[in-house]
Amino acid sequence: MKCLRVIVGVLLLVAFDQYSKYMVSTHLDMHVYQPIFGEVFGLYYFENHGMAWGLLQGQQVIFLIFTIIVLAVSGYVYVRLLQDVYFRPLNVCIILSLSISRSLI
Repeated sequence: MKCLRVIVGVLLLVAFDQYSKYMVSTHLDMHVYQPIFGEVFGLYYFENHGMAWGLLQGQQVIFLIFTIIVLAVSGYVYVRLLQDVYFRPLNVCIILSLSISRSLI
């Protein structure tokens, strides 16, 4: 039951991530700021094919290795972690990291 919740949570977050990327790529112009709430909040479409700040662009093998390591460590920590209310925020963080690491591929 515990693993099923994690799998469903990760799948929903990955689906939302991919859907939001699809919506941005089809509805926004590249390099054009689109205000949402005046000048306070908006979207700016820019593609980055590397890590942060464009590091390691085109190095998909490194991303795949990193993703596998993050998934393995996060899954192990989640399974071994106590299911106490005290650890619930950490459980949520692990689920988020699992869904984010999947989107690196």
